[in-house]
Amino acid sequence: MQFRKREILTAVSILVAALAIIFYVIPNFIDMEEEFELASLSPAFFPNLAAWIIAALAGLLTISALWQPKKTATDNSDETWLSRGEELNAHKAALVIVGYVLAMKYIGFLIATVLVLAVLLVLQDIKKPLHVGLISILVTAGVFLFFYFIIQVHLPKGLIFE
Repeated sequence: MQFRKREILTAVSILVAALAIIFYVIPNFIDMEEEFELASLSPAFFPNLAAWIIAALAGLLTISALWQPKKTATDNSDETWLSRGEELNAHKAALVIVGYVLAMKYIGFLIATVLVLAVLLVLQDIKKPLHVGLISILVTAGVFLFFYFIIQVHLPKGLIFE
């Protein structure tokens, strides 16, 4: 596969993911219990801002990739690209994240995040169960505490726990 095609595919994938966050995840998973006088006070403000920035950068990356001349594997030998196995792991990780977004609605943030982090760590060749478990639990707890106490955004509990 030519490198330009990979860059375009990556950019479009990031753009699609950002738009899915903007138009599906944020409206469905961030509770807007009250109207805010300033949009910056809304719990959806920072996620929306981040997603729009990512979408804009992905759009620029797409345009940049389209304007580049086509390259072949022999053009720049100093550039390292993913092996077939690493590329397959990247696709698996993307599918896991899509599953994560869908699962969060049913099993909630805490369980879904611990599970997805564990799977992503295993995909990154971290195989020791103690390390996978500790990292998954500590990162999930840290993110939960940050959102719950500092930003005061209530994360999904899941339909089966309500």
